[in-house]
Amino acid sequence: MRVVLDANVFASALMNPKGSPAQAVRLVIAQGLYDLVMTDDIFNELERILFYPKIRKRIRGTDEDIQFWLEALLIIAHHCEPRFEHETIVKEDPDDDKYLIAALESHASYLVSGDQHLLGLKHYKQIKIVTPKSFVDLKI
Repeated sequence: MRVVLDANVFASALMNPKGSPAQAVRLVIAQGLYDLVMTDDIFNELERILFYPKIRKRIRGTDEDIQFWLEALLIIAHHCEPRFEHETIVKEDPDDDKYLIAALESHASYLVSGDQHLLGLKHYKQIKIVTPKSFVDLKI
């Protein structure tokens, strides 16, 4: 089963290793129950966010540690690039469309996010949009 994790989930996981976002990331990466979907756009946003000064100061480890972690994500993730044109889905924040498009084109079952624009949709076509806590609580 494939899953797309929003960049904010990864950032929250690194800032608070005991919170629900960290549990969701571990569930996907460490336990191997899901295939993580990553696109270049998602990766680039994640890399940019992790090095924002206000985020970076809340993450333990060196810049090299973070870069190594990012490179490991690229190795384990199922790489998917959009092949089709899509109309704007999230009118309030079209930048969020990259997550829905990645999930749609990779046939992911879940999009895990803390973004209210995405969570407000609850689902899009076959994709369930859930919080990290809801994802962790799933009994799959």
